[in-house]
Amino acid sequence: MRKYVGLLAGLISFLCAGPALADCLEGLRNVTPGETQYFKQVTAALKAALPAPPPNWKLNAPRDRDLGGFCTGTAEGDFEIRISADYVYTPPKEEGNRLYADYRKLQSEIDALKQLPPAVAKDRQQWLDKMSEANRASNAAYKAGDKALAKQKDSDAEEASKKARDIRDQYLASVKQQVQDLEAKQKTIQYRGTTVRVTVVANEEKTARPAGAAPIVIGPAATPKAPGLKVQNVKVYLDGGGDKRGVIQAAIDQAALQKIVQLRRRGLRAGRCRGGLDARARERGELPVGAGLGDAQDVDGAVVAHELAIAVVAAEPLVDDFHYRDAAAVQVERARQVTSGVAAGFDGEAHGVVPRLCRVALREAKAAGRIFN
Repeated sequence: MRKYVGLLAGLISFLCAGPALADCLEGLRNVTPGETQYFKQVTAALKAALPAPPPNWKLNAPRDRDLGGFCTGTAEGDFEIRISADYVYTPPKEEGNRLYADYRKLQSEIDALKQLPPAVAKDRQQWLDKMSEANRASNAAYKAGDKALAKQKDSDAEEASKKARDIRDQYLASVKQQVQDLEAKQKTIQYRGTTVRVTVVANEEKTARPAGAAPIVIGPAATPKAPGLKVQNVKVYLDGGGDKRGVIQAAIDQAALQKIVQLRRRGLRAGRCRGGLDARARERGELPVGAGLGDAQDVDGAVVAHELAIAVVAAEPLVDDFHYRDAAAVQVERARQVTSGVAAGFDGEAHGVVPRLCRVALREAKAAGRIFN
């Protein structure tokens, strides 16, 4: 019995994982370390880009999400990263009281419209009186055993009731549009407060969005087919909030979102110089050397410290074999890249020049928003 319960639980877990995973006929693949690092870095950047809540607003922080799994054959980085946060507005007491008074005023107008005018109410009441009279006659006929008369009086009562309903329905239909307009206006008055949901998506997949929810778009509107471990675009959707939505929309920092676009996972640790050699001599008689190694396509520029006696800076396409320095024949970017750009400096006093160069370059790249922790 326990065996069957376990199998059933496993089946339910798989089905509840979502239709995307349920369609993985060839099975699932593991999330790569690069995808995990990239997901965490971009998620943290999206959260940091959320605006601070304005006065009288409260930010309900977005919940943490897992990356989940992918179908076998899914390209690395072929997924969107999405966060959602709620901004809750609570009006001050004076404003809340004023809004409530406006709400009640509209409700009074709605109730007055739904009230039948005296002439219409009188006409309706005449038919209601005839219905009551027919019902009393029907009851008397049943008591006397005259079923035929009782049936006739029941029919008369139903006809009178229908006439009364028609009079009421015709009047309500005549004021229906006015009532709907007032009710729509009433819904915009959030005297208890209101909530604006902000959804920020990096590399959004082709998913249906509600009509009228035009997003703020940073970068290309369409995500490339294989975005890789790189942010191609960021979209911001705002839902709810009525007239207060504009407050949050105005607070969105598009410059901060712009910095997120083009962020990518770099090397083993994003944006760090990878130490190949240190500033100490390996053998007696050798000169001390320091080196910083980086992928060529990630190098925006080079800064060489002035105290270097000898400096060599070069950048070439990715190579297949570092020892032979053969340029890659087909692939521009390899799955596991080999460094092809080398900046080397020799210092007889072994001050560790290039490690300092790496720190300077890293600090400048962070300030420019080209990398993130």
